[in-house]
Amino acid sequence: MKDKIILKTDLRDFKKLQVNIRFYKALGLDSVLLRSFGRLDENELEDLFDLNHFYEKNGLGLVVSFHIKKLMDKLLGEDTSNIDFADPKIRQGLYHFLGYLIKHGIRAFDLEGLENLAPGEGDILKACRELNKNTFFNKDVLAMGEIDASKKTQIALANPNFSALSMIRPSGEIGDLFKFSRDFAAAGSNLSLCPSNFPQEGINFENYPESAKRLIFMTLFFLKGSLFIDENWLDFGDIIFLRELFIHKEKIQSLGKMTKILPKEADVLAFIREGDGEKILFLANFSEKEVLLDLAYKVMDYKDYEFLAGSLTHRTLYRTTLLRPYESIAFIKL
Repeated sequence: MKDKIILKTDLRDFKKLQVNIRFYKALGLDSVLLRSFGRLDENELEDLFDLNHFYEKNGLGLVVSFHIKKLMDKLLGEDTSNIDFADPKIRQGLYHFLGYLIKHGIRAFDLEGLENLAPGEGDILKACRELNKNTFFNKDVLAMGEIDASKKTQIALANPNFSALSMIRPSGEIGDLFKFSRDFAAAGSNLSLCPSNFPQEGINFENYPESAKRLIFMTLFFLKGSLFIDENWLDFGDIIFLRELFIHKEKIQSLGKMTKILPKEADVLAFIREGDGEKILFLANFSEKEVLLDLAYKVMDYKDYEFLAGSLTHRTLYRTTLLRPYESIAFIKL
């Protein structure tokens, strides 16, 4: 599965969502995520199907997002405290509704509350495989889930060999983003990162609001091309920056091997992605202090790299490279 760039919107007006398609496509998105089912009536579903058809016809995906327990509350007219997925009838009700949406053309889902499917983490994979078997199996459907579980469980859930979910969207901050991303890649599991996964302790947003946000966007993007962004987090400058950044999505999709360099630099994340004869060098300063990097023995071919993208300005790669506060840069070797 190719990496995806997904934008979550809080818009509920289906007409505005159609009008906004030019903006969404110009930004370079693959899909727009809509948290739907405010009323869950026939009119809302018809509007949803029409919007999905319109997006599909114009080359944009629509992801339908909902919390599975709250959804069943609306479907059954029960209080969420009475919804127990240990009951086969409750599970079948969820499967039937998802099948109904798929039958009417919905091809992407973001499922929250998956931990409600099973009482313990050990049974989550089994429950998600049952969900897959009864809904998505052998269909061209993106099933993304957010779940608070161990990395081992998340990797298994997002591994195509287990036929559970298409992709995992972790919840909360991830301490070692590089290792987390590399472990997913090594297992062949599909991961979508979002800004809330970035460790934000010590990040000076007050004095460096633009630099810090761009640092986060670039780090997540070059660690893993699948990116999940909330529209509420963006201002006009962010949109312009991301539009220029997302142009490079196809360049990094085939560069599967990631190698960390400069591990002793506490405030720096530096790594190389490579594949198909190309390399991308990524450098990021996570601190509000300037950092001087000596690349001589880690990047012997540094003279062959060209500027690809930067959070602050165009740069040239030298043997010793100075990173400014919260600066991130990517260079490419063709």
